[in-house]
Amino acid sequence: MRALCGAQGTSCCLRAASILLPGHRIHRVGGKDRLVEEMRAFLGCSLVESRMISGQMANMTVFSAMVDYRNRTERRSEPARLPLVMNNHIGKGGHLSSQPMGALRDYVAKNPITEKYAVINFPVLEDDPYCIDLQETEALLDIYDPELIILGKSMILYPEPVEAISKMLEAKSVRPVLMYDMAHVIGLIGPHFQEPFSEGVDIITGSTHKTLFGSQRGIIGAAFQEEKS
Repeated sequence: MRALCGAQGTSCCLRAASILLPGHRIHRVGGKDRLVEEMRAFLGCSLVESRMISGQMANMTVFSAMVDYRNRTERRSEPARLPLVMNNHIGKGGHLSSQPMGALRDYVAKNPITEKYAVINFPVLEDDPYCIDLQETEALLDIYDPELIILGKSMILYPEPVEAISKMLEAKSVRPVLMYDMAHVIGLIGPHFQEPFSEGVDIITGSTHKTLFGSQRGIIGAAFQEEKS
């Protein structure tokens, strides 16, 4: 039973076991604290949130938290949304849940002139539309100041250029949050593929039922330091 459950399906399996094995006392082993501890070690970060039920919910949790933080000193008026977000275009492999037509919809502002969502896409190479053009990206970041930059794709040919983009952000007076939606590749974390936190990412999100081969859940990892008051 334990082998079938997997770490994140423990609660459901305990309920199922209680029905299938009437009269037997079923105990949880480790629980959420053990899961968080193991995911910290696996992801290589200090903060983990494991209560989401999907990767899309993980993204929404991050977007919501950023909007909440932006409005932390003003609670009486309509919350201000993220003024500008940079992401991968959905037609170039980007995640639906990172688009205004997806989970980002309620958290990103609209351009008051064009009435379009304030999102700019990573430029891509002309002869390889699934590869980010780093030179053009650097030029865009000299012009624009996105508050959130979202890496990650659902159609993957290459590792995402986390380290290169993180270095570009060092020149910014206010560094954007660098997020990597690893829904399709989170189970590949390691020196053979990518170690995003070592490369400079701030937050990763993901789902647990693809390359992690678990039950359908969501996960967030972060490497922020607590601000000293």
